[in-house]
Amino acid sequence: MNARSSGEQQKKDDVNRDARHAADLVDRRLLSAIASDRDEVAMETLYRHYQERLVPFLYRLTHDRALIEETYNEVMLKVWRKAHQYKGQSMVSSWIFSIGYRTCLRMIKKSKRGELSSTDTLSSQAAHEDHHPLRERMVQQALGQLTPDHRMVLELAYFQGLATQEIAQIIGRPVNTVKTRLHHARNKMRDILGDAHGL
Repeated sequence: MNARSSGEQQKKDDVNRDARHAADLVDRRLLSAIASDRDEVAMETLYRHYQERLVPFLYRLTHDRALIEETYNEVMLKVWRKAHQYKGQSMVSSWIFSIGYRTCLRMIKKSKRGELSSTDTLSSQAAHEDHHPLRERMVQQALGQLTPDHRMVLELAYFQGLATQEIAQIIGRPVNTVKTRLHHARNKMRDILGDAHGL
């Protein structure tokens, strides 16, 4: 990577970081209003906002749409009830995703419905589209060949844009474990996509 490309990437990273920080400040205000005033408007705003982010994440864990809807409602009910327990030591998004991750795994186990299988390769967005670019299909197919643990860290790192520390908090594993999984997952993706291109 040349100096110009490196500089452009740094600018993009800075913009993304600033945007995430701004979004987190909004989330913190909403959560504070819920915790202190039981503000239903704040809760409705948070509910709508995280539906766009958390539902695709839950879709990676299970493609059972009924279970996803049930899980999402359960997660947001916990956010409503436990808003006062948020201590501000992590981003609000990390706290909510952590609740979502644990809740979904628990509900999958309880309902005895299957975890996302390795052959189930469509993202929630792609599943609603009749056509999508070849590159997207190839990436989804490659993701489908990864283990669930490797898919999950890639989902959180690249699709959700979370840092390794946040991912570690969400999945309840040490930071070094997350880094190792990301390393192996990226290598596996390169191998698969390289083979697909005949490289």
